[in-house]
Amino acid sequence: MGALRDCELAPLLMLTQKLLTLSNYGEVLSLDRWVPRQKSRFGGCELLCTAWFGEHRATVLVKVVRDWAKVRMVSELAGTVERLGADSGILVATRPMGPKVRAEVARFARTRIEVFDAERLTDLMTRHRVGVRPDGSVDYAYWGQLHELGPKLVNSIQFLRR
Repeated sequence: MGALRDCELAPLLMLTQKLLTLSNYGEVLSLDRWVPRQKSRFGGCELLCTAWFGEHRATVLVKVVRDWAKVRMVSELAGTVERLGADSGILVATRPMGPKVRAEVARFARTRIEVFDAERLTDLMTRHRVGVRPDGSVDYAYWGQLHELGPKLVNSIQFLRR
């Protein structure tokens, strides 16, 4: 879907938060990175999903990139998951996943790393009817609102940091 490839970071993060919430990943929190090239204080992850199952807390770290998923990104996320003691990690990429990345994900099966590439994101969007119409076509009004809201949100966050 072209709308995903052209999506800026802030709208992509808002979309990812909504999709993860609708997919029952629990409460999805932003870890304070909304602008490209901004350093993250949380090991390169932008989102944290927390869900409670009885007394057990499950945490999922989410790294969002506006590009191809790369082998380096998968191994960095696996290291961050292990270092922070999270239960698993998700790498969200706006392009399809290549065979080298699939092999790298399989190598980190114990760490439970998943890649949500463009195909998987599109499937989630269709299933939850987010950004697509009932007939499966792109909902341009939704994407327009998302792109309009993104910079406003970033400006508000930067204002609150002062």
